[in-house]
Amino acid sequence: MTEQSKPEPLTSVPPLPDAPPDPALAAVDNVIDLMAAKERLHAQTAGEQIPTPATGPTDAASFFAERTKRPLPLLTPPREPHRLRVRVELDHSAPPIWRQLSLPGDIRLDRLHEVLQVAIGWDETHLHQFTPAGDPLGYETEGILTPFAREEGDEGIMESELRLDQFLAAPGDLLHYTYHFGDGWDHTLTLDAVDDATPHAVPTDAAVRCLDGARKGPPEDVGGMTGYDHVLEVASDPDHREYQEMAERISLLDLVDFVDEIDLAAINRGLERLGRADAGLERLDLDPAGANHWDGPNAAHTTEP
Repeated sequence: MTEQSKPEPLTSVPPLPDAPPDPALAAVDNVIDLMAAKERLHAQTAGEQIPTPATGPTDAASFFAERTKRPLPLLTPPREPHRLRVRVELDHSAPPIWRQLSLPGDIRLDRLHEVLQVAIGWDETHLHQFTPAGDPLGYETEGILTPFAREEGDEGIMESELRLDQFLAAPGDLLHYTYHFGDGWDHTLTLDAVDDATPHAVPTDAAVRCLDGARKGPPEDVGGMTGYDHVLEVASDPDHREYQEMAERISLLDLVDFVDEIDLAAINRGLERLGRADAGLERLDLDPAGANHWDGPNAAHTTEP
């Protein structure tokens, strides 16, 4: 029997020379990946009113821009404003970073923003936003606008035209406040109690007081709560494997021998200074003669004849 000859092995094909990537092909790959992701999203959200390639635009900006937003759920404020005891807590902080504040119910939200900056210990170097209860991201209701948001074309009501007691009236009512969209410092304001009516005259002490609280506010630009928790963990243990690598950062953040306790008296001194500054600006703004009216650093100055 003749032995069957074995087939010769295939000659290996030499590799093609390296070629620069084709931008057009890369774009096609990106489109394919995007379409696959959209199909997966559609399958996972079957029955939900989320646009898909077959039903409409899918990018987030178009999706939310085309939705009809509800009006802000504003309460009718009382004829005589009351003092409100409000707990402010930094979301996802454990143990909680919180303050209890006593505030006039008719405080405007732009002033409340300044109060929160002092009470927590922020530096007011980033943007912020208030949102109502039930809509912490602000997707469902019209906006509570800062001057920057208005300049960007956002629609809604200016925070300077809204009062705290239009959101908080009964114990348990909530208001959300986000500071620094990059780090994402989300705060929840909860009404603890309603106290006596606020007198019309400016009180001799600060109109806003911090009654209690726990833990210092985080440093700016530390990477959100996750980043803060991590740097605190390393700073508290000189034997931590990352301590030497992070030593300079720990020092710059003033976390060497860190004691995580608040100085209530210092917070109230800051709030009192803020109150005096606001009262001074209001007196200038309300001067009936208009001689000392101040419209800000960019105001046009004219000379009376």
